[in-house]
Amino acid sequence: MGRLLSRTALAVLALLAALGCGLAGPAAAQAMRPPLEVSSVPATAVDGFTLTHLPPRLGPRVSDFGYKNDGVAVASKVWESGSDAAGYRVDLDVHVLRSGERLPTIAAVRSFLAGYLDRDPADWRLSPVDVGGQVGYLGAEDVFWLACDGVAIWVSAVPAVGRDELLATARGVRPG
Repeated sequence: MGRLLSRTALAVLALLAALGCGLAGPAAAQAMRPPLEVSSVPATAVDGFTLTHLPPRLGPRVSDFGYKNDGVAVASKVWESGSDAAGYRVDLDVHVLRSGERLPTIAAVRSFLAGYLDRDPADWRLSPVDVGGQVGYLGAEDVFWLACDGVAIWVSAVPAVGRDELLATARGVRPG
């Protein structure tokens, strides 16, 4: 799933999965679980990494998620804008992907994300980019790179954030 959903949509999908009507059984139910933490104050840490730059005008709702997908542990922090009445829109996602076996190279990260996002690798327009001395890929709404052996960072944002702010956010990710 490319974009994270509102808490209400997550709850509905988790209920459907529990009733046997879900996307992919128990794995979907695990991926759909509600946020671990919701805060109105943007925190700047995700699974051992610190964010030193955030784009302006992010929504005030910040949630942390953790799940596994196809052997990859995913920890993410999500900034949303909106309301309970009108629904929420994801402004920014920062994901830490961990799996030594599945993510040994940037090519493996690209392959994993293409499958995760249900994108045709041949049609996914990405440009090589330097992120903290590591080779990564930059798309219209995504940037990702291999931070160290088996650990990748993937940042995605709505188009309104813009590629410059997306890349500045990525380049502001630091270990610790």
